[in-house]
Amino acid sequence: MESTDFEITSHHRTVTELVSSTKRALSTAENEGSISDWLKAIETSIKVNEYAGKELVRSRLRRHLLEAANVLAGTYDGCEEVELGEWASGATEDTLGCRAQEFLNLHRSLFA
Repeated sequence: MESTDFEITSHHRTVTELVSSTKRALSTAENEGSISDWLKAIETSIKVNEYAGKELVRSRLRRHLLEAANVLAGTYDGCEEVELGEWASGATEDTLGCRAQEFLNLHRSLFA
């Protein structure tokens, strides 16, 4: 299993657990009807949304970083067409390597 597959599986498992927790809290709130239960359910659902959103952004950034690293490693050399992320927008064949290196340097803290 590749690390990206593991990462996606782990993220899916975590979000699924959070969603289940939220559903249980909402069910409890609906059945018992206390304000405290509703408050807990709402707080949990907000946390689920925030976590999932942040992880989605991180995942997209990792994919773009992988693309940039592949450009620098020559993985795409000889390929007719390669669809790259927004980080490569406006780059030419001559400037793509520099753009890839700048992008990796900008997000180096993600690796630390």
